This record gives sequence, C-alpha cells and structure tokens, in this order.
Amino acid sequence: MDTALTIPTSDDSLENNLNTPPKKNNIFKRIALKAQHTVSKAIRNGADRAGKLADNTKHKASAAAQNSANKASELANKAKQQTSSSVKAVAGKASELGDKAKTQVSNTAHTAATKASDIAGKAKTQVGQVAQKTTDKAGDLANKASSTVSNAAEQVYGNVKDELHYRRNRAQYAEAIQKWAATPPQNTGDENLALAAAWVQQLPAKDLQAFTDGMASYLDSFGLNIDWVLRERFPLAPNVQHSITATAWQYGVSAWQAQQARPAINAQLAYETWAAAPEKQTAYGQQLFEKLSTRGLVTISSGIIFADDKARAKSLVEMAHNAHTAHPQDFNAVLNEM
Repeated sequence: MDTALTIPTSDDSLENNLNTPPKKNNIFKRIALKAQHTVSKAIRNGADRAGKLADNTKHKASAAAQNSANKASELANKAKQQTSSSVKAVAGKASELGDKAKTQVSNTAHTAATKASDIAGKAKTQVGQVAQKTTDKAGDLANKASSTVSNAAEQVYGNVKDELHYRRNRAQYAEAIQKWAATPPQNTGDENLALAAAWVQQLPAKDLQAFTDGMASYLDSFGLNIDWVLRERFPLAPNVQHSITATAWQYGVSAWQAQQARPAINAQLAYETWAAAPEKQTAYGQQLFEKLSTRGLVTISSGIIFADDKARAKSLVEMAHNAHTAHPQDFNAVLNEM
C-alpha cells in the first residue's frame, strides 16, 4: 500500500482534477511541504556543521599529532643522550672495576698460594711427626707383642711340660698324695678334714688315681700346681704356702662329701628313672612297694591289683609320689636301703 503524499503541480486545476481531496486535506499537504523544507534545511545545516567540526577536528588532530611527534622526538633525543652517558659511565666503572678486580684476584691468588705453601709445609711436618710417632708406637707394640707372645709361649710350654710330666708320673703322684693326706692340718676346727683324710687312705688304687687327677685339675684351674702341694714351693712366704695347702684340702673335703652323698644321689636317680617309665622297671617297683608297705607308708587297694598294667603303673607312681611328699625322711631311707 503506497502511503506517500502526492504533491500537485501548479498547472493542475480543480476543474481537471476530479479526485482532488477536500480542502481540509490541503493543510496536511502544506504541513508536509513545510516539514520537508524544514528537514531539508536542517539536513543542510547539520551537514555544514558536521563539515566544520570535521575540519576543526582534523586540524586539532594534526596539531596534536605534530606536538606528540615533536615531544616524542625530544624524549628520544634525551633518552639517547642519557643512554649514551650511562653507557659511558658504566663502561668507565666496569673498566675501573675490571682493573681493581684483576689486581684483587692477583693479590688473592698470591695470598692463597702463600697460605697453601705454608699449610703444605705444616702438613708435611705434621705428617712426618705422626709417621715418626706411629713408627715408634708400632715398634713399641711390636716389642710388647713379641714379649707377650714370648711369655705366653713360655707359659704354655711350661704348662705343657708340667702336664706331660704329670701324665708320665700319674701313679707316683697318686701315692704321694695318699701319703700327704695322712697328715691333715691340726686344730682347724673342721672335723671333715680328718674324715676326708681317713677316706683318702682307704681308697682303692683306681679311685685314688681319679681323686689325684681331680685335685691336679682343680688346682690348675686356679693357676696352681700339684707339685706346690707336695713340696714347699714358697718357703719364704709361709702364708702363701698355707693358702696352697688349704686349697688342696678344700678339694679333698669336697670330694669326700660328694662321695658320701653318692649313694643317696644314686637312689634318687633310680627312683626318678622308675617313675618316668614304671612299666619298664617292674622289679624295682615291686621291691619299692614291698618296703613302703612294710613301713606303712602306702596301702595297696584291690582295685589297683586287678587294674590293667597301664592303669596300675600310673596309680603306683601317684601313690609313691604322695608317700614321698608326706614322709620324705622315711621314704628316702627306703630308697637308700635299695
């Protein structure tokens, strides 16, 4: 739909225009023309103003650009001058520092070389002294070691020699010890000395030899020699000789006491062997319970008699253990009789 206004020319007449709108519509045409004229004028004014603004802006921009270019050129020149001055200053300082550094390095190197030479000299001297001391100490240690080895060798040789001498003359030593034990010390207050001496006198040859061998080994464990017992080794030191003799008699008394306890020990060991395996020691068990029953220490019930072997053996061991706990002295007397 076309909405544009139709503007008639001046040649048009009312008579020839049959479609002319009413007069009230001509107002709109005039308003439109006026508006068109106003708009056209406003456009021309705006274009003129825009052109002037553009010229002014262009002129100002050109001036500003020229000012900026000039300032930039000035700043560049100043920066160039300052940079050149700085470079020269730095170059000068670097040259001065280089000379100083070169001088300092040279001085430092010389000082270090001097100190290194001094240190090397001191180190050489110290090493020489340490080496000499080490050599001296090594010599001392070698001498001490040689002396120690020599003494040890002599001691070992002496011990071996004594041992060989004893072994070649064991029987003679046994006879000598039996004679020695015939005169125990008197007035010692120890009654066991006389009993031990009497026991040694009645020992058969085999047991006497075992006793003598035991004494020799016992004395040797303390660095003593059985010869020192049979002969007065230190006549000018009676206390030392008395100590050697007392040590030999301590062994004699201990051996006698152990021999006296041997039957009781054997009895206890035999009982323990039976209690550990009663089915393998039936004869021992029968003898044991006959003696225990005679003393009234156990009572065997009919249930135990008619039980199987395993149950009977277990019951007998329990009865024997109870009797041993309740009557230890009587029970041990029975064991010693066996």
